[in-house]
Parts: sequence; structure tokens; C-alpha cells
Amino acid sequence: MDVDKAYHSAVKGDEDIRRQLFEWLSVRFRLFARQKIWNKSDVEDVVQNALAAVHSKYKQVNIVHSFSAWAHGVLGKEILRYTRNRSRRSATFTSLEAGSEPHAIGTEDPEVRRRLLSCLEKVASANPRYAKVLQLTYEGYDTDYICKSLGITPNNLYVILSRARTMLKKCLKERTLK
Repeated sequence: MDVDKAYHSAVKGDEDIRRQLFEWLSVRFRLFARQKIWNKSDVEDVVQNALAAVHSKYKQVNIVHSFSAWAHGVLGKEILRYTRNRSRRSATFTSLEAGSEPHAIGTEDPEVRRRLLSCLEKVASANPRYAKVLQLTYEGYDTDYICKSLGITPNNLYVILSRARTMLKKCLKERTLK
């Protein structure tokens, strides 16, 4: 597909070409956003916001060189907005309650879920920093962000993460044997 020709046809009112153009953009945006964002639902939100922005502005913007480059610039700004908002969120550890439906637990087996929650609570009560490092790592934050948030060095982060995982593994093993 010649994107620039499709763009000009869409601006002139060709609905079929416009639909094809935005389907093409949708596929490309998802591929690009998946490289930057790990959470699939967040990828979809970012892509939809970027497509909405492109759709609302594409007829009003005078694009001289490349429609694709302009549209990917809109997506890039949307990804930047997403990452800034994510980093502003509170990184506090919220304790998981046995009766809740936490998104952090990827199992449907209630017994496994109960054991995991119990062990996570044990880790949190033994050392809240361990629990916070586990949480931030699971949420996909990078090493620099976690270190900056907690005021630790990368080496210290890896030591804490290793100890927290070992503690969690030991607890899960003990609970499995009971």
C-alpha cells in the first residue's frame, strides 16, 4: 500500500481507502507499541488513543513529506504520555487479601492462589522492601525506575530481588508440602 497516496485519497473523501489506511495504521501501531509497552491492554489503549488523534487531525494537518512518519509521531507522543503517567503512579505496595481478585495472580486454581497470597503476605511482613521490589518488577518497571524510586543501586536491587524470590520460593515449597 502506498500510504501517502492512500492518505491523499482519504482526505479527498474516499471512504474505502480511509478504512484501509486506518486498518494498516492499526496493525503497524500495535506492532510498534508492543515493543515499548508490555501490558497488552495498555497497548490497546495507547493504540486506540493514537488512532483517534490521527483520525481527528489527519484532514486538517498539511503533511508535506510522509503521512506514515507523522502518524507514528502521534503514536510516539501517546506512548510517551503513557510512560509518564505510569511513572507518576504511586508505587506503594498494597497488601493482597486472600478474598480479593488480584490481577497479579495468573492462576485459576483457588488453592494455588491462596498459597501464593499467603506467601506474598509473609514476604511483605518480613521485609516490605522485598515485597515492593517484587511488585514493581512484576508490573514491568525497569531497573532505573525501581532504583530511583527506592533509592538503591542496581546491584542492591538484584540482591534484594534474588532474596525476595528465594524467600517466596521457600515459602511456596513449605506450603506445598503441608
